[in-house]
Amino acid sequence: MKHILSMLLFLCTLIGVQAQTQTVSFQYDAAGNRVLRIIAKKITKADTLFNTDSLFAELPEAPINGLRVYPNPARETVNIEFSTLPEAKVEFTLSDINGRLLEKGKITEALTPLNLQNIGKGTYLLLIKAGSENEKFKIIKQ
Repeated sequence: MKHILSMLLFLCTLIGVQAQTQTVSFQYDAAGNRVLRIIAKKITKADTLFNTDSLFAELPEAPINGLRVYPNPARETVNIEFSTLPEAKVEFTLSDINGRLLEKGKITEALTPLNLQNIGKGTYLLLIKAGSENEKFKIIKQ
C-alpha cells in the first residue's frame, strides 16, 4: 500500500510538471464562437520560431534596443515602434500559435501599425528581425 501511494504521488508530480510547461489557447470564428482549442508548449529562450529564410531562427540573448510592441492585448491594431529605426533591414513575421505564416513585411518607419482586423481572436507570434538580431512577442488578439 505504501508503494502504491508513493507511485501515485510520483505520477501526480509528473503530471503537475507537464501542466506547467503547456499553455492552452483558443481560436474563434468571425462570430466569436470558439472553434479550436490548442495546447501548446510555453515559449522559452530555448525554443525557436521561423524566419523568412529557414523557417526557424534562434531567440536573441538580448532584446532589440528601443523596440516596443503595444497595445497587448489588442483589438484592431498593434504598433511596432522603434525609438530609432535600425540601419539594418527590419522585417516582421506574424504567425498563429501553430507556426502558420499569416503575414510578413518590411518595416521602414519608426512607428509601424500592424492591422489585426482580418484575424480571429487568439494568441499569435510576432517575430521582428533587424539585421542579425531578432525578437519575438506573444500577441493576444481580443
